[in-house]
Amino acid sequence: MIYYTKFYELPLGEPSHGPRTHKESRDRSIEGLVVNSIDERRQMFGKMWANVKAVVRDQRGSTALEFSALLLPFLMMVLTLFETGIFMYRDQIMEGAVQQAARDIRTGAVDFSGADGVAKFIANVCTDAFETSSNCLIGVDVRSIPSFSSFSSIPALTYNPTTGACTNCTFATGTGDTIVVVRAVRSTQFTIPGISSLMGQSQSPFLNYHTAVFRTEPF
Repeated sequence: MIYYTKFYELPLGEPSHGPRTHKESRDRSIEGLVVNSIDERRQMFGKMWANVKAVVRDQRGSTALEFSALLLPFLMMVLTLFETGIFMYRDQIMEGAVQQAARDIRTGAVDFSGADGVAKFIANVCTDAFETSSNCLIGVDVRSIPSFSSFSSIPALTYNPTTGACTNCTFATGTGDTIVVVRAVRSTQFTIPGISSLMGQSQSPFLNYHTAVFRTEPF
């Protein structure tokens, strides 16, 4: 006697107790979509993170970027040092010129007693300072005081840096054996902002003063 056995082939994942219902098929479809969506998002974020790490690790162009970030502060520092150096050089030259003109008053080497005494004094200062007349806008105040013990204060100079005029300046060189105070003021316009504040003045242009106090020779 021969027995025949019949095998039923079931779909993969199909439960053995019978075919799927409509609800089970729908739930399986939704589950598959959710799994696929999660996998796609993981892959997308993985690629984005890989790109971010690649950008962070990439060192190409870093030198140019750092140079461009430091270029402006470096140039400002160099120009500030350069302009400050020029100012100090001109200031020392002007200080020497004022001291030389004051020495001419002290020794009587030059007669400044005439009506053109102020103009002659300024011309001598500008010549010794290697400044042209159009660029040498200085205010000069020369006055004599009776004695050091009775001297208290001198009013501040009212100086116009645009014209070089000094409204409250006097020019009295005195006679022999007289105590004389010489003051000269000039302005400097800095190109780099903030230099005047670093030097202790808030106004612009910067005003620098030169002073000489002496007793004249008994000429």
